[in-house]
Formats: sequence, structure tokens, C-alpha cells
Amino acid sequence: MKTKLTILLKLFFLLLSIDNLAQKNAEDTIVVYNLGSNVNTTFPDLNPKITADGQELFFTRRLVDNGQVFEEIWVSEKNSQNKWDKAIKLLDPFNRGDKNSVSFVSTDGNKVIIKGVYRDGKLNLKERGFSVLKKSKTGWSQPEVINVEAYNLLDKGLHNGMAMSSTQDVMIFTISEVKDVKDNDLYISFIKPDGNFTKPIKLAANINTSSNEFSPFLASDNTTMYFASDRPGGLGETDIWITKRLDSTWQNWSNPVNLGAPVNTKDKEGYYSVDASSQYAYMVSDKNSLGEADVIRIKLRKDQQANPVVLVSGKVLDRRVNKPIESRIIYKLMPEGTKAGEVHTDPISGEYKIILPYGRKYEFFAGAKGYLSETSFLDLTQVAEYQERKIDLGLIPIEVGQIVKMNNIFFEYKSSILAQESFIELDRIVDEMEENPTMEIEIEGHTDDKGSHEYNVLLSGKRADIVRQYLITKVDNPNRVKSVGYGETKPIAPNDTEEGRSINRRVEFTVTHK
Repeated sequence: MKTKLTILLKLFFLLLSIDNLAQKNAEDTIVVYNLGSNVNTTFPDLNPKITADGQELFFTRRLVDNGQVFEEIWVSEKNSQNKWDKAIKLLDPFNRGDKNSVSFVSTDGNKVIIKGVYRDGKLNLKERGFSVLKKSKTGWSQPEVINVEAYNLLDKGLHNGMAMSSTQDVMIFTISEVKDVKDNDLYISFIKPDGNFTKPIKLAANINTSSNEFSPFLASDNTTMYFASDRPGGLGETDIWITKRLDSTWQNWSNPVNLGAPVNTKDKEGYYSVDASSQYAYMVSDKNSLGEADVIRIKLRKDQQANPVVLVSGKVLDRRVNKPIESRIIYKLMPEGTKAGEVHTDPISGEYKIILPYGRKYEFFAGAKGYLSETSFLDLTQVAEYQERKIDLGLIPIEVGQIVKMNNIFFEYKSSILAQESFIELDRIVDEMEENPTMEIEIEGHTDDKGSHEYNVLLSGKRADIVRQYLITKVDNPNRVKSVGYGETKPIAPNDTEEGRSINRRVEFTVTHK
């Protein structure tokens, strides 16, 4: 009996081991998928740019008419069955020149950068560079050039290109400083306070070689860069390589690694982009294609992916009427309060999207003239897998009686000592009071029902007052801020669960004068 049992156990663990190995092999397998006839044609379909949420794909279709080459921007959307709908050609103002292409799509989907220099909406063929289109309630704006210091003095080669960070403050350019040559290097440029960009400088020597480096793409983590090169060690004409930024200077990068087969082949690879999940790459291939070149999707191995991020999306709502409102979204690093990025809501739907890399705590909030902001907070210090989170943000009109919850005010346990993370929100309230110099507020402290009524009123009053004390050191008139403690007398959730009690432990303020 023992012998049979031992054999059965060994057989069980052997099967389990085989199953685990098969699962691991399946996870490590790279799957190549042609996007099919709704996207690809017998013409060359090139330069795919996938949106952060993976729901829209911009690409360029190259046509020849009477010997003249036209390149036009097309877009396809993913439907509810997770399939790509029939691509449509974008109309004016996207396709104005003979050669049009998308270089960057912002995370919020409200900004698209195209190749070419447009001034007052007109294409200037004598200059080289890139222009931006912005979405509004009435449609897309006229393209307008992005001003980059000395760009035209540097970009002299046959080809150029660019990539932008998801925070829209860093640009990576494909540039050759030698006239009419095809070999390029990668250059970096940073945003300036006026919104223009600095003079591009060449990236480190382990990125740029004597070979051709081009087609950069910055992943959503703002740390991982993919680019194409014909440097030694490749599998074909040009290959895709991956490198990771090592510090905040943007000049120190890990040694690039070839992505290997089947991403790279004996032919030419380029035009590479990934969505925020970094599980899928989109690029161009002529292998088993419908025509000269097709857009394909590749499921990547873990070691080929960017660092995981959280894609946060939702709507910004006017809390008085609970309807969407157009606004900007600002997100900051905690506890120092450094601005990490800014996006804008869809001008019609009020929807927003931001990308938050793991490893930090974040505060984010909406802002619009005539409104006060509700903040949200995410602690992403514990690194995990890619996530998508839905969080609606509120804006409260500046009216007497309106209540604003201060979500990011934190105290030491059972005390009125403010935690360092609280000062970001307090300083934002100071800014709102400066923008509205006649507004007066009353800070209200609240607790759960644990402890005696006297203790709760005392603790909530101390917490409200410590917030007031901070604010009156910053505003012009201390009489504009009052405070009161209500203890447990005004719950907004049941006190019979820890979740409910945590909601009731809060600090908020009421507008007492406009």
C-alpha cells in the first residue's frame, strides 16, 4: 500500500511540475499577430502609435499616385469584442502635406504630435520639426510647431523622428547633424518654464554608436526606451533594442539589449510602440503580410517589458450637479509635492487618464476656474503588476455652504500632529484662497464613534485647529479661516465597519463667504 501511495504521489508531483513548466513556457512564448484587413492593406502600413489604454491605433498608409508618394494618417479603434474596427483616414487638420505621420499621442488622448512644421496652420516645407494638435469641444486645433531651441541647426539628415515622455516634458529626437545622410543618433531635449524645449543634446555613448540609431519610443514608465539600430549584434538589417534609464539626468542608460527573435528578423525592424500595460508591442513587418508592410502585434516576454505602471482613469464631475466638467488634472509626488505631470480631461466627456509608475505615493486632483478641488491619493510604494484603476474626481463650485473634503490630510495616530504628506494639500488650499481673495472657510474636524464624546470633540477640534493654524500663516487675513470640532456627531458612513469608521475620520471645510 505504501509503495502504491508513494508512486501515486511521485506521479502527481511530476504532472504538477510538467504543468508548471508548460505554463511558464506559455508565459515566455512571444506571440506574433497580424492585425488583419481592417488595419492592413496591400499598401505599406507603417509607423503604428498605440494609445496608452490600448484602444486606439494611429498609423501611416503609404500610397503612390502617378509616381507621387503620399503618406496619410489613419486610425482604428478596438471594439467591445476586442477586435480592431475598420480603419478610417483622418481628415483635416491631420493630413495636410504629402507625407503625414503621428509621432506621439498623449495619455489623455487630447494631444497628438505630427511630423512637420506648421505655423498658423500652414505647413512650412523649409523647416524641419514637429507640431502639436489639441482636442477641443469643437474638434482638433490647427497644428502648431513645437519650439525646440536650435533644432533646425542640428537636423540635417535624410530622416528624422521623435518620441515624448508620458509626462510630456522630455523629447527624444532622431537627428543627423550631417547633411543628407541616413545614419542618425538619438538626442534629448527638456521642457522649459515657457513651454518650449531646450537645445537637443546627444545621448550617451552606449546608446549612440557609429551605426544608425533611430525610431525611439519611451514607454509609459518614463524609464524604458526602445529604439531601432543596425549596430553589431543584431539579427538583420535593423533591430529593436531595449534600454533603461538609470537616474534622473536622462544621460545614464543601461547597455541596450537586443529583443531577439521573433521581434527581430533578418529584415528591417522599426516603428515600435507599446501600450501602458507593456504586454503588447506594435510594429511593422513584411513577413506573411497582406502587402508590402503590415502592422503586427507582439505579446512580449516579461524581460522585454517596461516597468509596471498604474493607469488611472475616470471622470471629473461638478459635485453640485454630478455632471462632467472640462478641467486639467495635476499629479504630484508625495511627500515633497513635486509636480509629476499634468493632463486635461476630454473636453466633452470629462474623462481623464494618467499614468503613475510604481515606487512612489501620489496626490492628484482636478482644477478649473471658479471651482475648488477634491484630491485623491494613491500609495504605489509596493511594486506590483500593471493595473487599471477607476477614480472619479470632484470639483466643487465656490458657493456659500459648499463642503470640500480634504482627503489628503493625515495625522499621527490618535493625535493632532500633521503628517508630512498633509502639507501638499494644505498648500493647494492656500493657492485656492489666493485665487479667490474674498473667500472665507471653516475647517471642520470629525471622528468615528470610538471613544467618549468629550474625547472625540476635543480631538477633532484640535485637528481642525492645527489645520487652521497652518493656513493662517499663509493667507493675508487670519479671520478668513475658522475651525470647529464635531467629534462623532456628523457621520457620513456607518460606524459598524473599519471602512466606515475610516471614512468618518475626516477633515473638511465649508465655504462661509464667497
